[in-house]
Amino acid sequence: MKKYFFRAVFVSGLLVCSGVAQAFQLSPIARVMTPKGKEAIAEFRLINDAQDPIAAEVKIMKRTMSADGQDTLTDVTDEFSLFPAQTIISPSDIKMVRVQWLGNPDLTEESAYRIIAEQVPVNLEQKSKGRSAQIQIMLKYIGSLYVRPEGLKSHLQVVAAKVGSNKAGKTLQLTVANKGKRHTLVKDVVLKVGEIELTGDDLKGFAESNILAGVERTYHIPYPAKLGGANLNLNTIKLTYRESD
Repeated sequence: MKKYFFRAVFVSGLLVCSGVAQAFQLSPIARVMTPKGKEAIAEFRLINDAQDPIAAEVKIMKRTMSADGQDTLTDVTDEFSLFPAQTIISPSDIKMVRVQWLGNPDLTEESAYRIIAEQVPVNLEQKSKGRSAQIQIMLKYIGSLYVRPEGLKSHLQVVAAKVGSNKAGKTLQLTVANKGKRHTLVKDVVLKVGEIELTGDDLKGFAESNILAGVERTYHIPYPAKLGGANLNLNTIKLTYRESD
């Protein structure tokens, strides 16, 4: 009797398990929709590059973010229509998933969601005769989905800064609030503390991070040597960055 072993691989943006063929994929992995107009409808592709059929299911969950950047996901009810939510993808085939916003057409702030596409273990016919065991990799893609009216901006502001520490040593503990109406990835960041200028390489963990609208995030950055004993009074700190697309 054949034995089947299932191993879950969780993917956010890119496949992170080396040596695993990307037989099942979600594309695009990030999408911005509008609450009305033609961009209130979006399509995602479920791609099967394997030689066997794959069963998959798709769902959308509301996304909030903690101070350390961890997601909290909750079920959505009537904000979207999604079809098909479950499907079989033939070998070397693509299935289209249609997503439509059904929520408030007059949003004044961006709403953040996760779109999750997961390969599910269904007893489909396998071309594995002559093998006593099969390892089947179950893939799960976690993508980003935003519903955003046009013209909204992020607005990042440093609301706390102090010297801290963790197991790795001394840190710059920085709390940054997004007081704008949309998320942003922190691009081309420059943090000026008095006359001292810190850039991306000095701000590991903060540069390129994502901050949702209305969220405060706290970062524990390895203390930059060039900062020395600089005064961390908020009046001496200026933050600039480029808003992501």
